[in-house]
Amino acid sequence: MMTPSGFAALCAACLAVSTAAMAYDKTGAFKIGAGVGATPCGEFAATMKEARAGVAKGDSKTASKVSALAAYVLGFQTGFNASTPHAHDVFLNLGNDPVPKALAWIQTWCEANPESTFGAGVVALAFATTPAR
Repeated sequence: MMTPSGFAALCAACLAVSTAAMAYDKTGAFKIGAGVGATPCGEFAATMKEARAGVAKGDSKTASKVSALAAYVLGFQTGFNASTPHAHDVFLNLGNDPVPKALAWIQTWCEANPESTFGAGVVALAFATTPAR
């Protein structure tokens, strides 16, 4: 059985490791992992255009792709809010349902930054909607 002081030391060590894991490096860079975040901007923009055209026609072929993108945005929002001091909601100014506005903003950003990724676009949105700290 762990003593209270041992438990406190373990918690402090875990906190120190987790804090370091979510930090930028000295140059301000960080890793955007694989999966939806690594989607190339061109592919993301094409998916959004296809989804909008499909919705207009009553076709939902791209619904699962857009759902994954929406989940990424909401997961980012939760992670950012939980890990950033004094942050309540990184996407507060996007309203109660931030996903449609976020995806539209990221699409515009991706069209201007075609060599980048959807994940980088989400990060750019966070910087654009968050006051300097």
